[in-house]
Order: sequence, then structure tokens, then C-alpha cells
Amino acid sequence: MKRAQRLLELGLNSLALKELASMDQRQYTISISLLYKDAGDIYHSYIVARNQSYSSAAFDYQLAFPEGYKELVEQAARKLRLDSFLIYAVMMQESEFDARAVSHAGAVGLLQIMPGTGEMIARKLSHQSFKEDDLFAPPLNINFGAWYLKTLITRFNGNLPLAIAAYNAGPNAVDEWLRRWGKLDVDAFVENIPYPETRKYVERVMGYYEVYKTIYNPRLQTYIGNELATNDE
Repeated sequence: MKRAQRLLELGLNSLALKELASMDQRQYTISISLLYKDAGDIYHSYIVARNQSYSSAAFDYQLAFPEGYKELVEQAARKLRLDSFLIYAVMMQESEFDARAVSHAGAVGLLQIMPGTGEMIARKLSHQSFKEDDLFAPPLNINFGAWYLKTLITRFNGNLPLAIAAYNAGPNAVDEWLRRWGKLDVDAFVENIPYPETRKYVERVMGYYEVYKTIYNPRLQTYIGNELATNDE
């Protein structure tokens, strides 16, 4: 671990990542997660943190619910007037912050965009010479995915569970479900979603979203800081 730290101090992130990959990941879990984060590998930082207990140290929660690709996400969120925490929640569920992720259905990248959807978004955004492999690039994937999420939120009048369901199953499917169960309240509507995958997807994304808002609440951060300072005395 000391070699990995030294390599990071020298700016040799690639070598540091190789050193981390060779280590026993069951030891020094928090430290390894932090080192992965410092090396810019949010995916492995998250994976290591996720497999530990989060009850003992508040900082562990920030590793397990990271602000992955923070600058890119916040830039897209400001432009589109979206909550960045919602983007993180979708990203966690879609790819676990793995920019190289490809689903069994062929969805690509951090926000798991289908190539056909990417082509549609590229036309809407006048993105010239779009290629499927472009979806592996975090800046484009985040911009495209955030834009698509925003259009779905607008389409479903700000109803987040409906927009999230549409992100997973497609807006046409949600339109059909609304024709069947549109008079139900949101919780009952979600329970009636006929696709088990989409139903779980909505529940998880909304749960992650609430956790993000709680963890990064400024008042909670002040409390955490005070608790840590007290424990150090």
C-alpha cells in the first residue's frame, strides 16, 4: 500500500492502479478504496467500499455513494437544472460508475445508453459524426444521459418515479401503464409495474437518491465533523 501511495504522490496513477490491483483487497479496505479514488478509479473505489460495513465511520458512506465524475455531472446538472444527486443515483444503478460497462442488451457506458437512443440524442443535440464508441467517453455519456433523463422528467410532468421507469423501460411502456393505472397514487403505480426489473430499478434509484441527499446534507456534514473531532480528542 505504501508503494501505491508513493506512486500516486509522483503522479504515476497507472502504476499505482496496477499496484492496488495486486493487493489483497480484503485488507485495509477503507484505505484501498481511498487510494483508488485518489487514482481516479471511481469504479474500483466504489466496489471496494460497497463490500464493507458502513456503520463505523461516516466517511465510508461517501465512498460507497461517491460523487462519481463530479465535475462533469455538476456541469450537466447546472445546464439542465437537474439535481446532481439524481444523476449519481441513476449512474450507480446503471453501471456502478464503470465507464466501460456494456449490458447484455447492448447499453453502453456510465448511464447505459442504447446506441439507438444515443443516435437520437445526437440528432437532437446536433452532435456531428456520432459513433457508438463515443458512448464510452464519460463527458459525452453523462451529457447525453442527463439530457435524456431531463426530457423524461419533463414529459412526465416532474414525476420522478415515472421518469425513472421510462429511463429503464422506455416512455412508450410508461404511457401504456398510465392508461391502465394512471388513477393510482405513485406508490401503487410502481407496485403495479408489470416488469419486475423496472419495478426494482425504480425502487433502487429512488432509494439511492434519498441516500445521496441524506449523506451530502450540509447539516449532516457539520454533525459528522463535530463527531469526528470529539472522537479524536
